[in-house]
Amino acid sequence: WLYILATVMYTVGLYAGKGKRLSRFLPVPAPFLSTAQVWFMLVFCAILMGVFWPLAHFAPAGVDKIVGALVEASTGAIALISIFVLLSYKGHLGTKFLSMSALVATVMFILHVSFSRRPILAVFVTAASLFYYLKVSWWRPAVRKLFLAAMIVGGVSVVLYLGATRGARIREYYTGPSIGTFSKENWQELLGGITINTLVYEYTVQQFPEYRPYLDGSGIVPAFIFFIPRAFWPDKPLPTGGVVSRMWFNVSLHTSSVVPTLPGEFYANFGSLGVLFGMFLTGKVVRAVNTYLLSNHDNLVAHMAWFII
Repeated sequence: WLYILATVMYTVGLYAGKGKRLSRFLPVPAPFLSTAQVWFMLVFCAILMGVFWPLAHFAPAGVDKIVGALVEASTGAIALISIFVLLSYKGHLGTKFLSMSALVATVMFILHVSFSRRPILAVFVTAASLFYYLKVSWWRPAVRKLFLAAMIVGGVSVVLYLGATRGARIREYYTGPSIGTFSKENWQELLGGITINTLVYEYTVQQFPEYRPYLDGSGIVPAFIFFIPRAFWPDKPLPTGGVVSRMWFNVSLHTSSVVPTLPGEFYANFGSLGVLFGMFLTGKVVRAVNTYLLSNHDNLVAHMAWFII
């Protein structure tokens, strides 16, 4: 029942006004990037990757996560900027060649170091969405629907492929066998990865506050102080997902993590009232971002920044 009420409150927040006041706090970038800006950002991000990727293997505990986050941010920025150039620029063959080379190199890098399926899926969704925005959105409704259906099928296929080939690609972190992309086992793993979030949410509601007191907001604090390494602040609060993961796996230091979903996040910190109020605010924020993007419909840089975030 609480999850249903959370959905209702999110919907109320989503449609309670258009979020224009909140959207005004978001900066509006210039609508286009110059060639010099593109080259600078690609080279700068490549330097960050080249510096921090080797350091990630030697950084002490706590600092390694910050270094890893910088590597992930750099690879994501390179991929998205490259997609932006390839789909929106006319001419500029040298810049397009650089962007294509950077995109291919980044995708290959992610394929061989990232256990998570999300980075490659994000690249696919970004490319398909920007292509739809620039090329397909002007076509007939039937063609647009067909393209969107193809996007969904393609996205699911990408996720299945990434899950099936983990054993062959990520030997440093995972030594399990490869399975067929569209095999029954792979489908079960994909669906299990989705349904487990519901189980973790139910577990969170059962555990708080009967067996563990509410976190009183400490689980949300790390989202705002993530840049402070735990090595420099040993008592830095754990994020809600970290707390729940340790309880779920019954360990003091978790190597795997589970997600209690957003309602579960609010519940573990503030209880039932926190879920309702938090989901209402979430709806307001989402509506404000949507209003911002609609108000800057022709600003490709704003949309690219949204994808990066």
